[in-house]
Amino acid sequence: MHQLKDRAAAFNGIAARYGRCRPGYPDALRERIETLSRLAPGAALLEVGVGAGQATRLFVGRGYRLVGVEPGDRLAEVARQALPATGEVTIEKATFETWEPDGRRFALVFSGSAFHWVDPAVGFSKAGDVLEAGGSLALFWNMYPEAEDPLFPDLQAIYRAHAPQLADRRFAVPMEDQVLEHQRTIEGSGRFADLTVHRFPWSVEYATAGYLDLLSTYSDHALLDPAVRDRLYAAIAALADARGGTVVRPFCTVLFHARKP
Repeated sequence: MHQLKDRAAAFNGIAARYGRCRPGYPDALRERIETLSRLAPGAALLEVGVGAGQATRLFVGRGYRLVGVEPGDRLAEVARQALPATGEVTIEKATFETWEPDGRRFALVFSGSAFHWVDPAVGFSKAGDVLEAGGSLALFWNMYPEAEDPLFPDLQAIYRAHAPQLADRRFAVPMEDQVLEHQRTIEGSGRFADLTVHRFPWSVEYATAGYLDLLSTYSDHALLDPAVRDRLYAAIAALADARGGTVVRPFCTVLFHARKP
């Protein structure tokens, strides 16, 4: 199995495609975070894992001061190009484990589809340390609600035929089991209180080529042997083309919000 650092580095190698193809997040997510966190104008926010800026954009232009931590230099550059040059966002190159807060404190620490790359033995403690008293932690992921996808059985069969190592990982753990695991991890850190979970279902319609581009932004797909990936993508393309040349991909953004006591 590839080491986590190799899988994380794969994102940096496809930074432009990641920025172009990865979906963002619904505005309702930001509104819920603002309400739960009681964010005041001028509040300092810390983002863990900026990536190409999909989550950052939720909070830009709303009067906050944002600091983002991102280890991938190419991803950070894609994010800078996509964000307005207003000076309200500072991106600092580092892993969260090695990043130095230099005495800064934040009203909110948030992370979109990235906190699972952080060593939990370090990440939750560090997030708690840099939060103001009563500050909030907001971790969210775009998850795959397989039960809502009519293509799920066909896609599962394709993965099992052409990339069984991905089938075992992507389909073996249902979404709600993933939600429970994140809950246990946050509660088990012992650093946060009042954990609540919020779900935001939505979907995106992709043309066949666009859907394959999306798949290529996932580290497990990017690290496949090229011949295996070609066969997998050909089978998925044939399925999509047989269904009219589009794939409607359901998403469920799941927010885990907690407070520093």
